[in-house]
Amino acid sequence: MILGGVLAYTAIDLKKALAYSTLMALGTLTFLLGIGHHAAMVAFVSFLIAHSLYKASLFMLAGAIDHSAGTKDLGQLGGLKKTMPKTFLLMVIAALSLAGLPPAFGFIAKELVFEAALASDMALVLMALIMASLGVAVAIILVVKPFLGSDKSLPQTPHEASLPMLAGPGVLLSISLLFGLWPGLVDFGLVQAAVQAVTTETKVFYLSIWHGFNAALGLSFLALVIGAALAKAWQPSRFTCSQTTYPLRVYWT
Repeated sequence: MILGGVLAYTAIDLKKALAYSTLMALGTLTFLLGIGHHAAMVAFVSFLIAHSLYKASLFMLAGAIDHSAGTKDLGQLGGLKKTMPKTFLLMVIAALSLAGLPPAFGFIAKELVFEAALASDMALVLMALIMASLGVAVAIILVVKPFLGSDKSLPQTPHEASLPMLAGPGVLLSISLLFGLWPGLVDFGLVQAAVQAVTTETKVFYLSIWHGFNAALGLSFLALVIGAALAKAWQPSRFTCSQTTYPLRVYWT
């Protein structure tokens, strides 16, 4: 989980950053399965749903950026908000869910991960905090580097992605927002059914976007602060050498 987050943060290729953040998500799911109690299983199913919605969208949006700008290099991309405003809007929504921020369903899932860790061990809480912080950092980078800042010299003149390219992420992210704002649409028919199938427990629970001021919310705020600081410190030149010297480079080719 943490290794995937670190590799995602240090990647300068847009799709590699997404691929390694997927590794982070798979590690998070394993993390929750390892905790194993009922609250962890609720977090597991919710996180799986949230991740499937925003990560599929992010990969399609990355494809749209590559198709339009002719590059996936985060160090070369910039200023695409002017020419790709619709893609930018969808990327912001997807990044909100990746970072675990409201009103996307990813916020609810991330809070449940914290609650599962808090009900277990402080070492696990620290691991969850590192994961969430790296997720925030990667989400900010995915929005800021390609779309904001000054225009860059690109291999081709960028243009807005076509409607068919944006339709897929548009539908998935609409569902993410719908589940985030009205989690009752998914908690009983899908989440509870899946949790009961895994745990054989019949506890009734209700997903909510707001649980008041609690420890999980405090951890979310701390992750936001740390993640923002990491994103501000991110420079592609800092990771150029590591991209070619990591022992894992065989998997990157």
